[in-house]
Amino acid sequence: MKTNIHPKYNNVVFNCHCGESYHTRSTIESSTQSLDICANCHPYLTGKKHHIRERSRINKFNQRYKKSLLP
Repeated sequence: MKTNIHPKYNNVVFNCHCGESYHTRSTIESSTQSLDICANCHPYLTGKKHHIRERSRINKFNQRYKKSLLP
């Protein structure tokens, strides 16, 4: 069998913008990484789904063409 073909696993800390941090192992070289969103601040998991829907493209389309689509 070949030697030294497996990647090295490093201890990594993932820091979210909300302040939550997760400690895990990964093949990433750096010891810290930043996250934009995590399970603590994800809108779907926290029950604040309407914030994403308000800014969605579908909602903007419906608002723009609402008058022309109604009979």
